[in-house]
Amino acid sequence: MGRSHDNSGQEETPSVRAEDTFPCRDCGGVFSSRYIPEKHREKRHRERSGRYCCSLCPYSSYKRDNVAKHERSSLNVHQTVHTGERPHGCIECGAAFPKKSDLIRHARTHSGSKAYSCHLCAFRASTSSNVKKHVIAVHTKEFPHMCERCGKGFVAPYALRAHLAKKHAHEDQED
Repeated sequence: MGRSHDNSGQEETPSVRAEDTFPCRDCGGVFSSRYIPEKHREKRHRERSGRYCCSLCPYSSYKRDNVAKHERSSLNVHQTVHTGERPHGCIECGAAFPKKSDLIRHARTHSGSKAYSCHLCAFRASTSSNVKKHVIAVHTKEFPHMCERCGKGFVAPYALRAHLAKKHAHEDQED
């Protein structure tokens, strides 16, 4: 191979034929192997390169192995929805849960641990979701679930469903 010289006083660089180079699609960097640009893109242009996506949910990662591990774990948890399996049982009351994280959250109700507090008053709760419900019910009154029949608001969809079944079920029968 011949060498090219530039007049700026820098080192000599080997000359490479254009058909033997492989450019990066993002920055135009040139590489001597067709495999190097993809490795380069994964390291240098992560926000532009494609992510691997879970086929079960919105989770994604730059690493294929992370997604494969996630899918195996998520599929096992998801299957409990269909099988009704609840392998994580509470030793205090016998309640059982499909996910270990659900059991851990539940266990706080027995321990009396109230690690979450309202930023507007002295209210404390064992879960952050209970504090969020408290803030809506007591402070903001911005209920995300409204009864279309009577205008009453609820912090959770299950509370609205219970309200409809209890207060308005007879109205459906009259129609």
